[in-house]
Amino acid sequence: MASSQNQDPARQGLHSAHRAIIEGMFPEKPFTEGGKSGVHKPKRLVKTMDFDVEKNDYSVPEFYERFGKELPQVIMISQGFFGDIVEDTFDRESIIRIQTVSKQRRVVARADMGDHSKLISIPLTYPEKVCVVKKHKLGKEKTIKEVIEHQSLPCHVQFPKDRTISVGGQNISTNHIPKLLLQKAFDEMYLLGNLITDGVMEPDVVNVPLYLSQLRMARVLGLKNSPPQKWRGYLEELERFSAYMKYDKEYGNQGIAQYDQSAVHSEAVFSFVEPQTYSNIISVCKHHRGNAVDNPNYLPTDVKQHEDITYEEIGMPRESEMHKPDNHRPSLATFGVGQTPAQASTSHNSQNVKSTSGSLKSTGPEKRSVQESNHSPLIDRSTKVSPPVAIKPPRPPPQIPEMPGSPKLPARQPRPPSQMPSPTVKHEAIYTNNLPRTSIRPFQPEPKEAIALEQERSSKSDQQSNTLESPKKQDEVCKPLPTVNDSLDVVKLSIDDVCGYLKVLHLDKYEPKFRKELIDGTLLIALSKEDFEKEFGMNGLEAVRIFKFSKEGHLPR
Repeated sequence: MASSQNQDPARQGLHSAHRAIIEGMFPEKPFTEGGKSGVHKPKRLVKTMDFDVEKNDYSVPEFYERFGKELPQVIMISQGFFGDIVEDTFDRESIIRIQTVSKQRRVVARADMGDHSKLISIPLTYPEKVCVVKKHKLGKEKTIKEVIEHQSLPCHVQFPKDRTISVGGQNISTNHIPKLLLQKAFDEMYLLGNLITDGVMEPDVVNVPLYLSQLRMARVLGLKNSPPQKWRGYLEELERFSAYMKYDKEYGNQGIAQYDQSAVHSEAVFSFVEPQTYSNIISVCKHHRGNAVDNPNYLPTDVKQHEDITYEEIGMPRESEMHKPDNHRPSLATFGVGQTPAQASTSHNSQNVKSTSGSLKSTGPEKRSVQESNHSPLIDRSTKVSPPVAIKPPRPPPQIPEMPGSPKLPARQPRPPSQMPSPTVKHEAIYTNNLPRTSIRPFQPEPKEAIALEQERSSKSDQQSNTLESPKKQDEVCKPLPTVNDSLDVVKLSIDDVCGYLKVLHLDKYEPKFRKELIDGTLLIALSKEDFEKEFGMNGLEAVRIFKFSKEGHLPR
C-alpha cells in the first residue's frame, strides 16, 4: 500500500513545518469535558477538518479513465478493500491525495506444466536471461526486455540449460523450468499519492493498483462550513509539500504475477485484471512434474517412506477389521500422502456424505455387512458397488372372515410405494388405518357400487402421487449440491443446483425470479454484477456475493 521513504533530518524538518502550517490554518478548539469543575482543556478535533465529499463514487479504473489527466485530486475511500496481497488493503473513509500515475511494463506468458498450464506476467526488468526458441533450437541469451523489443509476439522462450537460479534461500535448476509462451505486453498501472491524517499529508507514498475493481473512491470537493478560499489555500499547501516528494512513475511489483485463467477472457485488458498472487519462478514451477526445488532441507513425501504408518478412517470404530493398514490403496477418507490438497478435500467431503447416510440407516446385521464390504481394503474403489438390497415391503394383514350381521369395515391397506420410508430416514411401518379397532365406531355398510367407485378413485390417486410426488421428495432428501471450486464447475449447474446455492448464499428470496428466467450455470456466469442489480433488484453486496460465486465458485466462510 505504502512505500516508505528515507526519513532523513531534512525531510523530518519539512514534515514538521508542514504540520505546523496545517495546525495554524485549522487551530485547535477548546473542548469542555463533563464534570463538576467544567475545566476547559484545549484539544484538536477531527471535525475541524470536515471534508465535503462528492456523492458519486468510482472504482479505481473508472477514476483513472475520468480524472487521470486532471491530477492531482483529493479523494476519500468510500468502499474499502481487504486484499489477499497486503499492499492491496485500504480502509474505508481514508483520505488520499492522488499526485500521479505509474506504469510498469510487463509481458503476459503461459507456462506449459505438462498436464496443465499457468497464466503469469513478468516485469520487463526481470534480471534472469532467456533464449528464444526457433525450430526447437535455443537462440542467444537475452533479457525479457530485449526479447520484447526485438522479437514479435507471440513467441516461445526457455531458460538456458544447466543453470541454477537462487531465490529466497531456495534453488531451482533451469532444466525444471517449463517453456514459456510470451503472448503480449501491457502496462500495470498504479495511482501514486499520500495519505492525509487530520489534514496533515504523510511523507510515505501510497500505491493504488488499477486492478482493484472493488475498491471505490469519491472526490473531495472542499471543506464543510468553510469559505472556498480556505480550501484553495489548503490545496496550495499540499502542493507545496508534495514538491519535496519523489514519485517513481515506473513503480510496479517486481514479482511474477499469477492469474486465475477462468476469470480471464481472450480480450481482457490485463491492466485491470487482478492477480491471485505475486511470487517467483520457484513458486510458479512448484507443482511441475514433481518437486523441482533443490532445497537441502526438503523432505520428499514418498508413499514408500510411510508404509509402516497405520491410517485410520474418520468416524469408524477402532475394533473393526477394516482398520488394518492398506499400504497399496488408501481409503478415500484417509489422509494419504499421495493426495493433493484438492483431492483430499473432495474425498473427505465424499466420505462424510457416505458415513452420514450410513448412520441414518437401520442398525441391523445387514448394515454391518454392507459397511464392511464398502470399506474393505480388498475392494477396488474405482468399480461401482452394487446398491444394497431394498427392504421387503411389510406383509398385508390377514383377511378377517366376514361374520353375518357384522358391519363391513374397509380392508387394511399398506402405504403405497411412493410413501414408503426413505432409505436415509428411519421410519416405522405406517398404515392408512392405524387406529385400534375398538376406537372405530360401527357404521352402516355402503352399497357395493359406491365401494368399488371409491376404490377406483383411491387407486388412481395413489398412482398419480407415486409418479409425481415421490421422485421430488426423494430428490429433496437424497440429492446433495454438486461441489463448486471454480467457474468450470458453475457452468455444469442445473437450475435446481443454482437455486440450492442461492440458499447457501442467503439469496433464496430471489429463487422464484431465477426459476422464472431459467437461470442455470451457463447463464449464471454470463451475467455481470450490474445485471444482478438491474434484472433481479439485488443490492450491491448481494450482487457481489452471487457474482464472486459465478466467476470463482467463492462461498462465504
